[in-house]
Amino acid sequence: MPAINLQKHGAEMQKALKSVRDPKDSTDWALFGYDGKTFDLKVVETGEDGIEEMVNDLNASKILYGFIRVKDPKSGLPKYVFLHWQGEGCPVTLKGQASNLLRDVEKYIGSYQISITARNEDEVDIKEIMKQVEKASTSKFNFKARKEITKNRISTTDVKSVYQKVIISKAKELNMTERNKFWDSEEATKKAAKKVVVTKDEIPTKQQREGVWKQRENEQKKSQNTISKPPEKQSGPPARAKNIPEPTMSLKDRMKMLEESKPPPNLDVDKLNITTKTNRSYPRTSRTSCISHFVIIRIITITMNIYMTTNTC
Repeated sequence: MPAINLQKHGAEMQKALKSVRDPKDSTDWALFGYDGKTFDLKVVETGEDGIEEMVNDLNASKILYGFIRVKDPKSGLPKYVFLHWQGEGCPVTLKGQASNLLRDVEKYIGSYQISITARNEDEVDIKEIMKQVEKASTSKFNFKARKEITKNRISTTDVKSVYQKVIISKAKELNMTERNKFWDSEEATKKAAKKVVVTKDEIPTKQQREGVWKQRENEQKKSQNTISKPPEKQSGPPARAKNIPEPTMSLKDRMKMLEESKPPPNLDVDKLNITTKTNRSYPRTSRTSCISHFVIIRIITITMNIYMTTNTC
């Protein structure tokens, strides 16, 4: 894709653009085109008689760009129009290459209100362009159609002031003494509500307070003594359970102790009432089963004691 050259004739083009943008300058249009078969943009022509004069310089076999200054018919302010001319006799390849360069030309020219694309002179219609200028105008008010109001039509008697002096009667005036009395009464009610009335009978004397505190201290000391007192220790050697052999006993003594721990043969087990610590009675069993269980338990305990003593020795 070819690149456009805007620097070769840049000074001439900038001068033409400034003169068109200046409302005081007589130049109101400028036409730009490519130099020969290159894409070097240059100034083709400028003029002072508007669009009608510029149409005469449009060439059917070239690509041209026009920049025009017109007056807004409503506001009378200057508006700017950009024209993209593609002649009917221009080669198709040139049209395609120039369309890719259109954005670069628009950025170079700057701001404008209306953009027009034309292929022949009939499409450059002055009336149609001015209609588009009216639509693009930001102001909807017609300054030229307004009626001028002369000073003679304005009567000075119609102008009146709306200001009225505010007169306050003595009855409506704010009395500062009454105001102060009102706020003093409000403060007094608030203070009275905060006060708590206590009679003399409800106030305890010094002796009563000291007695209550002494009583509380004594209660605390008693509770501390009961908590901190350790359990009493038994004096002397710990008591050994009956029928339990000592480690120093011989085997004969142990067997003798086992025989002594056996129940007597004439013991009637059915008459016995074996109870627990909670005095709960167990059901009665036969004599032989009870004696056998008792003997087995005793044998097991003695053998375990013998085993423990032998290991310790």
